[in-house]
Amino acid sequence: MDLIRLLSEAGVLDAVTALSATIALIVALWIYHNSRAFTLLDHVHRLTDRLYEMNLLVIESPELQQFLYRQASRVEPYFVPATVHDRMYFRVKTFIYLHINFYEEIILSVVDNEALAEKFGFENWRDYIVLKMRHPLFHELYFEESKSWDDKFMEFVEKNITEIDKTLTAEEREKY
Repeated sequence: MDLIRLLSEAGVLDAVTALSATIALIVALWIYHNSRAFTLLDHVHRLTDRLYEMNLLVIESPELQQFLYRQASRVEPYFVPATVHDRMYFRVKTFIYLHINFYEEIILSVVDNEALAEKFGFENWRDYIVLKMRHPLFHELYFEESKSWDDKFMEFVEKNITEIDKTLTAEEREKY
């Protein structure tokens, strides 16, 4: 007991307490910083995994990609009552919804998070999304279902509408 009183009177106990608190704060900040970095990386991995799954879908169902390729220069609306509602109609519609939802997820993930946007390479993704949204069927379905999308995704489309409204060039159609 005398030792504690002696250390307290000399101010050593206060210094040790302050040093302990400082070390605890540094450790807490380090853990917080590293957990944020891990969260960003985890989010990038989830988006990348989702892209991989969508690519597998294309590989397993090449007829969907062939259909989109054939429709890339389409001028007339496709998703109308007059179109035969066969198996391909519903598969393509679902396939396009899946992609647009993925694009929306990307936008919602990075729009307010510069660190994630940088880590994910968002500028390249922006160009990719704009190009894909220029496909007549993607374009048609997006605008037909415009009330289904999140405001931030709609803002992204509006911000890029000049590019999205352009007709695909012959070279761009080859990418489908």
